[in-house]
Amino acid sequence: MNSSVYRTRHLLEGLCSYMLV
Repeated sequence: MNSSVYRTRHLLEGLCSYMLV
């Protein structure tokens, strides 16, 4: 479960960074 949450968080961070840039 932790892995899934970590992966989702990483994906969200990547999306935010992409949108910011």
